[in-house]
Amino acid sequence: MDTPIRFRVSLAGIMLLALCLTFISLAPLTAEEGFTDIFGSAEEVAALAAPLPAIVLSGTIGASYTIEPDTSDLLQSPVAALPFLNLNLQWNAGQTEAKSLLDLSPRKMEAPLTWEDFLRELSVRQYFSWGHLDAGLMVREWGKGEGVHVVDPLNSLDQRYGIIPDLNSMKIPTMMVSVNLQHDESALELVYLPFFQPMKLALSGEWAVADPQFTALITGATTSENTYTLSHGQFAARGRTTLGPADIGLVYYYGFQSQPGYEITMGLLSLDPLVYGPTSIDAVLYTKSQLFGLEGALVLGPFTFLWEGGFWLSEDLEGTDATRYNSKLAYLGGIEFMLPGTSVFTSVQLSGHYVLGFEGLQFPDVDVLQAYDGKAYANMLIAAVEIPLLRERLNVRLAGMYQLESRGYALLPAITWALNDNLELEVSSRIYGAAGTSAPTSIYQRWDENDVLEFRLTHVF
Repeated sequence: MDTPIRFRVSLAGIMLLALCLTFISLAPLTAEEGFTDIFGSAEEVAALAAPLPAIVLSGTIGASYTIEPDTSDLLQSPVAALPFLNLNLQWNAGQTEAKSLLDLSPRKMEAPLTWEDFLRELSVRQYFSWGHLDAGLMVREWGKGEGVHVVDPLNSLDQRYGIIPDLNSMKIPTMMVSVNLQHDESALELVYLPFFQPMKLALSGEWAVADPQFTALITGATTSENTYTLSHGQFAARGRTTLGPADIGLVYYYGFQSQPGYEITMGLLSLDPLVYGPTSIDAVLYTKSQLFGLEGALVLGPFTFLWEGGFWLSEDLEGTDATRYNSKLAYLGGIEFMLPGTSVFTSVQLSGHYVLGFEGLQFPDVDVLQAYDGKAYANMLIAAVEIPLLRERLNVRLAGMYQLESRGYALLPAITWALNDNLELEVSSRIYGAAGTSAPTSIYQRWDENDVLEFRLTHVF
């Protein structure tokens, strides 16, 4: 099931490259941000012609110490101590800008690496009088939700290592070409992706997302749809504008739903008693779909109201193909609140979907496989609060997710202490579980033994 660009990478070679880039930083360079667009004030436009440094290097380096608590015997809890490195290298030459973002983190060293595992971005941008053109390996974020979106289809998620607080960093970078047009308070982005990168899931091990009896049906005889073909190219467009205190946008996407579908063979599992069930998974497939979406944000004093809505139009218009997902509605609504006179921030969001034509579907239809207790809908409640203390040198963040139908949850607390302007210590945890059972078992209940306590020391340069 490997893709054509997958390859094994020498860890020693990567570290050698990282060290070479670090030595470049010894040169007297000026850290300066690249411009994001050229349609601003006269000063911003003039900055386009201003001399910029040839090379700007920034990033983070540090160490991570993790504990996976064993509640039966704490002293036998597995531990890991590993370094991490993040290098952001930027070249500027007149109206051309190139970026590379190298990310070496402990969780990515457990398997053969691919481009998207250690390169978060490798792109070039060219500015014009009408906007700019981007091309390369990139991550895009669409939608107005706080970290969670339902109209953000360009980058699939990597769920092989559970869920982390920064959901955007779970996105898989992919090759794309983007044209950005802007006029006054309005903008239009057009994107082409030459192939389709589906989500990555753990089929075995501690982060497995499905029942082992089901994933065991995926064998060497199982075929996987080749998503690196001309027919798997995708197109997307996003238009945005500002109307008074509101930002609104429209989204269109022609491509595929990121989650896999399955071609399952059913047969007799036992003669005494007679048991009928799945005997093999013959193919892993992806559903061609179109997304029509809208997004918006309205600021009223200390409150910000967020919303997203989308309609996924499936290639299976009649809902009769058990290997393809049906059309569905997706929605998100949220409220953010900044406590007046402070930097205390709170956010509450509800995200979910409703599958059309679900009534009457039976196993092994893929929509039934994804449903909790036979329901056509699924909803997630997401909440977070951030409390800066000690003149914002200490930051306390409490975040969590609760899946209403399965009653599964993920708690993601973190405390960050800025020891000085360039060094910070973070203590964080990931706690998974469920307040009840469901069929199928939620990933949060399946990950109940995967709680993690992490200490991270980071130097920013």
